[in-house]
Amino acid sequence: MPKLFRQGDARNVRNLEDRLLFRFKNDSPYLLPSKPDTDWDWLSLGQHFGLPTRLLDWTGNPLTALFFALDASVHPSPTVYIYHGRETQIIKQDDKKKIRPFDIDQTTLLQPSWHSPRVAAQAGWHTVHRVHKNKAGAKIFLPFDNMEIHQKRLHKVDIEPLAVEHLRTELAEMGIRHATVYGDLHMVCISIARGLGFK
Repeated sequence: MPKLFRQGDARNVRNLEDRLLFRFKNDSPYLLPSKPDTDWDWLSLGQHFGLPTRLLDWTGNPLTALFFALDASVHPSPTVYIYHGRETQIIKQDDKKKIRPFDIDQTTLLQPSWHSPRVAAQAGWHTVHRVHKNKAGAKIFLPFDNMEIHQKRLHKVDIEPLAVEHLRTELAEMGIRHATVYGDLHMVCISIARGLGFK
């Protein structure tokens, strides 16, 4: 589930979401790599830098997906998730100004504009999740695992834990490492340290 939805209370999520996005827009202008045109891209930019949103991160690059699965600081059990989206789920560029991400009635796929080097380096995509209602009409959050339509589209590839270090080395040799996936100086240093055996 998206980070915003993990806090558990769906009743006030829209109010919380509005406050988060308002603060992000107000507090970040001098730090922005580019200024987003729509709330879709504001959410995507915030998501890439840790803002809780209704978005889940995906990549169009299978090697980048493997890199993220092997990052022990993110995932203790290495698993690559594959989502088979439909063309009809993709929000079109023209529709980004007509439809707000908060008003969607189905899970939507977003290929964000390249608002930062990070999204470009990661071949970023997002699933944009909606708030559901239960039979009593109360707002609830549902993970993909609990929705039959998405269960059919979601596949997991478990990675053998004993192969992790070898796979990390192979990815680094192919140029898939912190420095290239994140594209910032902090991650260049992490990449150098990992390459020399530091954890």
